[in-house]
Amino acid sequence: MRHIFLFFFLFLSVTVLRSENFIVNSQSSFNNALNASSAGDTIFWENGVFNNIFLDIDEDDIVVTAIELGQTVFSSNSYAEISGDNVVFRGFQYLNGNIGDEHVIDITGDDVTIIEINIRAYTSYKYLRVKEQSQRCTIIYCNFENRLNGDDQNILSLLVDDNQPGFHRVQWCSFKNFDGPGGDYGVEPIRIGVSTQAKYVSRSLVEFCYFTQCSGDDEIISSKATENVYRFNTFEDNPLGELVLRHGDDAVVYGNFFINGKGGIRVREGRRHY
Repeated sequence: MRHIFLFFFLFLSVTVLRSENFIVNSQSSFNNALNASSAGDTIFWENGVFNNIFLDIDEDDIVVTAIELGQTVFSSNSYAEISGDNVVFRGFQYLNGNIGDEHVIDITGDDVTIIEINIRAYTSYKYLRVKEQSQRCTIIYCNFENRLNGDDQNILSLLVDDNQPGFHRVQWCSFKNFDGPGGDYGVEPIRIGVSTQAKYVSRSLVEFCYFTQCSGDDEIISSKATENVYRFNTFEDNPLGELVLRHGDDAVVYGNFFINGKGGIRVREGRRHY
């Protein structure tokens, strides 16, 4: 038995020793580090403000993080695309940029974790999009605030596949200061699915999130797919918006707080909601 434990310990030691850390501070140094990385490696961004940085993360099982949380700021024409699986993307700020019709963070990989990201005052199409083919993505401890451009460009979009649930989680995030006239303008802080995906099963979870001054649309959360859960969220000072079960069936909504706003929950379509 001691030999088995010794072998296991040596195996773990070798695995840990094989992991590498890369420290980067430019587009070229990041590209070089990404090309040299393998499963278990971590790429650290140095502190500073960096313009026109495109993070095309197509490797699996790596961590891309700020070396000091919040002290790496991307601006101007900076954005990220994550197609690798089991990627952790952590600790960055995206501030005061303009990428036109691009998304600040666009995800097509599985098991991606977006953690401690702040996006504020960015001109973009969406702040964060998770595509249909992705599964089990987690967006946690992030802040989304004050997007500058207008209609039909919701902030966080989770799309839904017709063959498999997404099982995504949005947890402990804040959504602040999305101005607008209300109405059906497509400026929802969170939208899960689109109308053509109403019968697709998403099984995504939104919990412990905070929404304030979100007046860009009548729908603060727009649920447009089936079997989603919305619980323990707080909606405060939102004079024009509600949590809306727009399309899809079998939603579960409980334990939410609505303070000083237009209303609470609106059910437009669907069956068997709880």
